[in-house]
Amino acid sequence: MCIIVGKRLGSAVVRNRAKRLFRELARQFREHLVQNRAIVVFPRRQALEVKFGKLREVWISALTHEGVLNSASVNPCEQSASKP
Repeated sequence: MCIIVGKRLGSAVVRNRAKRLFRELARQFREHLVQNRAIVVFPRRQALEVKFGKLREVWISALTHEGVLNSASVNPCEQSASKP
């Protein structure tokens, strides 16, 4: 997976935040992605204004639409379990 963020998105702080958000989404769905497929992400400025839960739903929808999810069992409401 490749996340490309150009200077047109904003300052370095804004660009790094965009990369962090999409890296986290990619990490959460790594095991559900089809193997041997390249995914290139170009975040838009509007993505930084959306709450993470909604962004996650849109991410699932986009991956499903593009046919790069292995299983249909990915639940948009499912939260990733964090270890205490």
